Amino acid sequence: MSLRRDQRGFTLIEIAVALGLFAVVIVSLTLLFNRAVTSAGRTRFDELAKTLAQRKLEEVRSLPFYISQKEETGDVDLLDLYFPNTTGTSPIPGATGAYDGTPNVWTFTTTENVTEDGRDMTRTTDVQFVIQQADGTLVPRQPLAGYDSDLTDVDRFAAESVKVTVTVSRVATGQPRSVSFDTVISLAQQEQPSVEASGSVLGAQVSGLSFQDGDGPGGIAAEILAEVSSAQTVFREVAGSSSQATADPVQVLEREPVAGTTIQAEAPSADQAAASVPNSATGNTQTDTSVLPAGTYASLNGTGAIASWEASNPGPFTQSQVSALHSLNPEGHADVSSLEFRLNARDAGEATPLPMVLLGEVVGEVDQRSTTTSATVIAQVDILGVDGDPAVTLWASRQFGANNNFEGVVTIESLHVDTEATAGSTSATTVVNWTVEDLRVWDPDALGGQGDYGVPYTFGFISTCGGWVGNPILCGPLRTDGKQPFENPNPVVIPNAYVGTDAQGLTQTSLAIVAGVTVRDSNLDPVAGVANASVAQKNVLSMTTREDLAGAVPLEEMLIGVGDANVSVSFITHEH
Repeated sequence: MSLRRDQRGFTLIEIAVALGLFAVVIVSLTLLFNRAVTSAGRTRFDELAKTLAQRKLEEVRSLPFYISQKEETGDVDLLDLYFPNTTGTSPIPGATGAYDGTPNVWTFTTTENVTEDGRDMTRTTDVQFVIQQADGTLVPRQPLAGYDSDLTDVDRFAAESVKVTVTVSRVATGQPRSVSFDTVISLAQQEQPSVEASGSVLGAQVSGLSFQDGDGPGGIAAEILAEVSSAQTVFREVAGSSSQATADPVQVLEREPVAGTTIQAEAPSADQAAASVPNSATGNTQTDTSVLPAGTYASLNGTGAIASWEASNPGPFTQSQVSALHSLNPEGHADVSSLEFRLNARDAGEATPLPMVLLGEVVGEVDQRSTTTSATVIAQVDILGVDGDPAVTLWASRQFGANNNFEGVVTIESLHVDTEATAGSTSATTVVNWTVEDLRVWDPDALGGQGDYGVPYTFGFISTCGGWVGNPILCGPLRTDGKQPFENPNPVVIPNAYVGTDAQGLTQTSLAIVAGVTVRDSNLDPVAGVANASVAQKNVLSMTTREDLAGAVPLEEMLIGVGDANVSVSFITHEH
């Protein structure tokens, strides 16, 4: 019996009790595990929700509080996007809007569905106009009557502060959970520059050319004036912004030479383009284009054409824009061009007028741009040859035309000038470059009196080369004429045939070619926040001809300037 007693096992009661205890432990562990999993899920949601809420708050804070629709249309500020109206319409793609007009609530709510880390969540952005009391409490303000942030004159804010609350929520296992952040954003003074900028180009201008308009008692001794490819822009932003741009391919005027009275009106009269804002029916932006068909400027008394020109394509184009944040660029722009412009002269009794000036293709551009930290103006002109002819031809003579080698007293293969001025909060700079390629002067004494052209002159002014250069493409050799880098030399040797004496016995030339003066200026005062820069390039070349010198070849009197470009900009940092 003793042996039998030592070999007995567990009773059924003992097994049942053991299994019961084991079941209790397992259930406890399962509940603990479920709670841990749930807690981890909530923690992960809280982290994601805080990130999404904070991201939205930063997005809202980065927006300008308010920009009037008069200054810049569209959804560009906080109110445009997050308190757009009182009708519950949201401009944010994929979002819905709702306005609560309950007194002392007056809240616009934007609702978005977002997915992060595989979890679907809802993010709402509540915005209220509020006024902060002396004790720090916020009092909601009702939007103004008819308020709509997308309509001019009714987009005004009810208070200079808004309370923004961002809530991210989610329902998991039947239990809602949410995280909310809020902040107050106020209308702050924004740094905006005061900018005044202008630029202009003029391809060529001619004055003093005589034209006998008709013979006999009805004849008129007239002076002809002409401007070719003129364009300019003017931009001002002080209390408000304004921008103007104009472009005019050709203008010719016939006038009485002594009194200066007009004989017949300028022509052509309908080829100009002009844009101007804010005085524009199209709001912040206005553009204008025109066409220049082929035409002539006929003499008043039927003695032939004073001037003629071919159709230019494209025609003149102008654009003006303004924006409070200087985000619409260019703010001023003008393109202009002319093609094969001819100017004639006529003496009494001549059957037909004789050509005196021919310009190939003259292309000009002016462009003005600015940001909240700087402003830049560029102006450039190119004069190019057409169909193998030079870019600039100055005939200016009635006696060399019978020579088959004669193409003009002066010919220029091409001419280019570009100027740029930039002024900003940290710098003020200027750039000016111009080149004259293959300028030739007719020498009637060359080849034993047969006449021929002298050596072609290529020269220019390059900012990066320090000023005047002999070869503008390669910067050329160092100056050897004893002048300073920015002094103006005489770039061309005039043949002796054009040398004579005037009425006072002084030695003069009937042909003079002078390179234009280049004036650059820039100033910066970063402490005062003031900068200005300007470049004045008054005619890359000025050519003068005259017929009153003893001993000199007589030339038709005139003054022609080619390649004029000017830019100026001032920038003052201020708050407004």
